[in-house]
Amino acid sequence: MAIRYLLETFGEKGKDVVTVSPSFEMYWVNCSILGYHHVPIPYEPDLTLDIQKVLAAITEETRIVVLLNPNNPVGNVYTDDELKAVVEKAQTDVYPKNWTHIN
Repeated sequence: MAIRYLLETFGEKGKDVVTVSPSFEMYWVNCSILGYHHVPIPYEPDLTLDIQKVLAAITEETRIVVLLNPNNPVGNVYTDDELKAVVEKAQTDVYPKNWTHIN
């Protein structure tokens, strides 16, 4: 239920929730239930993630970016530079409209 509560608190109907894929399915399920637009970013065939694709998916329509560290089931770990780039992109494109950074 915690994921649902976070999505309800920080999301907005019709707006984007960016995640990587594969990841925990409940993000997609809850986005569907709540009327959010789920934007899954797929891994490369070698199971690496192009962080530039995550950055490109963050727009003014984005309300939530989900990066699990490490991500399950793939197990990748984001670098400090990758995480900083995501935060900076979200702050540029979304903040101050609706940006919250949870550690």
